[in-house]
Amino acid sequence: PLVFFFLVYAGLLAILFGSARSLPERVASHFGVDGLANGWMSRPAYLLLVGGLPLALAGFFWAIPRLVRHHPKLINIPRRSYWLAPERQDRTLRRLRRWLIWLGCPLVVFFGSLHFLTLEANQTSPAVLSNGGFMTVLIGFFLGIILWTTAFLMHFAEEEKAWRFSGKRFLASSLAGVAIVIL
Repeated sequence: PLVFFFLVYAGLLAILFGSARSLPERVASHFGVDGLANGWMSRPAYLLLVGGLPLALAGFFWAIPRLVRHHPKLINIPRRSYWLAPERQDRTLRRLRRWLIWLGCPLVVFFGSLHFLTLEANQTSPAVLSNGGFMTVLIGFFLGIILWTTAFLMHFAEEEKAWRFSGKRFLASSLAGVAIVIL
């Protein structure tokens, strides 16, 4: 997952630097409910934020297993005492790190999507963010997080057989999770 994360992140950086000249010097970076810009940043600050925040979050995700090793109460997973027992702790923390690295991928895509919306908004005067586009990105991101959370919790809900991925079980539980949220 680490290689995949860095490929996705490299794609974000390529998009940011490829489109940087299309941004004005003063970038509309915050928008009200009506879509109108109400906050601005310099172009370099904006690019640093959009390019740096996903990497900072990934670094935080990378550090979580180390924190959990020393402070196991910081994590709330099903059957915590089973998974963090001394004979399984190293393996569990490696697995936790992999899950969190995978979580970084939709975050990078989310930031890239927001960048495209911001880029589009800054092409108009006054700058207006597409509310429909924003809602589509936001709903897609939340659905992805729901799927990730469902799979993560299912993985740790059972003992050793949870280490084997079941595509059918993942799909069924994901659809159930999405249905619960929608209803």
